[in-house]
Amino acid sequence: IIAQRGNVTLMGFAVNQRGRITATSSVNANGSVYLLARDETVTRSSPGDTRVSRLAKTAGNLVVANGSVTEVLPDLASGETSVDAQTFNPSRIVMQANKIHLQSNSVVRATGGDISITALRDPSNPVTSLARAPANGSRIFMDAGAIVDASGSVGVEIPVERNIVTAELRGNELRDAPLQRDGVLQGRKVLVDARVGTSLADVSGYLAQTRRGIGERTAAGGTVSFLSEGDVVIREGAVVNVSGGSLQWLAGATGTTKLVSNGQIFDIGKARPDLIYQSVFDSSPQREAGYAEGRDAGTVRFSARALV
Repeated sequence: IIAQRGNVTLMGFAVNQRGRITATSSVNANGSVYLLARDETVTRSSPGDTRVSRLAKTAGNLVVANGSVTEVLPDLASGETSVDAQTFNPSRIVMQANKIHLQSNSVVRATGGDISITALRDPSNPVTSLARAPANGSRIFMDAGAIVDASGSVGVEIPVERNIVTAELRGNELRDAPLQRDGVLQGRKVLVDARVGTSLADVSGYLAQTRRGIGERTAAGGTVSFLSEGDVVIREGAVVNVSGGSLQWLAGATGTTKLVSNGQIFDIGKARPDLIYQSVFDSSPQREAGYAEGRDAGTVRFSARALV
């Protein structure tokens, strides 16, 4: 089952995932997979609201079988990008049942996304505090060789030139630099290295316009949560992976703006706001070698009455 930038949901009292389910995520449309073992219903309504919700009452059994693949992958071929101000929704896999069995050689993967595995008795009354939850036989069991993987994208290629940002310095950008407001920087377009920044002006608005693709958005490790009203058993040899991924910056030509004060040349990244500058020029582009940049790892959470 394939859902490009969409959702796959399998729901029934007994859910047996023995094949391959693949969804994909772009920066504008996240993919998701829901495996929900549940049955029966109960109605819920709010006072004064004519709408009635019908919720599953009884959780069943979920088996993620030997050799099966359940995954949400970044759609690297889409070519879509987004700015940091735009909300990015991570890939998501949700598993919910009374008993969940991840068999040997099964793979559950959401690259840089969120994977939630919950064992509970009553889906209409989800656990908010294990201290208040009644003890029951809910269980998550993960065999040796089973893999749950929310690690980040690896080797995402980005040209090193993207680190150089053009910013136009006007009153707003120079509001905290009174010596520069009427100087040579007023109204000037400058080249700033995003990795270094500058203390001469506030260029955060320009940096926030940097566009990033789905590979970069998913490079950091994601989140894996195991929550059970009963117990969680992870056998030796099972793998839960939230490793950080990496960016591969490709070699290219970079150059920044230089400023001259009393015969001394300062790079804009190191120029002091308490000096007066007589002239400004953009340095000739210099070739910069490529390099790898590691990204943060993610989070694993275990919450249950008993953990093995």
